[in-house]
Amino acid sequence: MDDIYFLIKIIDIQKIDLYFVKKSIGSLNIYNYPICFTASNTDLLIFLLKTHSLIDFITPGHFIYLGKELLKTEICIFSKQKYIQD
Repeated sequence: MDDIYFLIKIIDIQKIDLYFVKKSIGSLNIYNYPICFTASNTDLLIFLLKTHSLIDFITPGHFIYLGKELLKTEICIFSKQKYIQD
């Protein structure tokens, strides 16, 4: 099982919140705080992700999943529909 995952939400049908969570396995750290990225479009969100050091933890499979989900968020914002993450 992967030790990272993403939570994606659309806020007020205009902003995308992306939470990056990395589980600390076998660590004394009992808290797992997510890293939150907020942007008005996916281009800005991808730019923020690329500039952060967490990019080293993301596998190609995660990139594919994230791309699919971010495309869905763009469609939902454009069509003013509710977003449901797979």
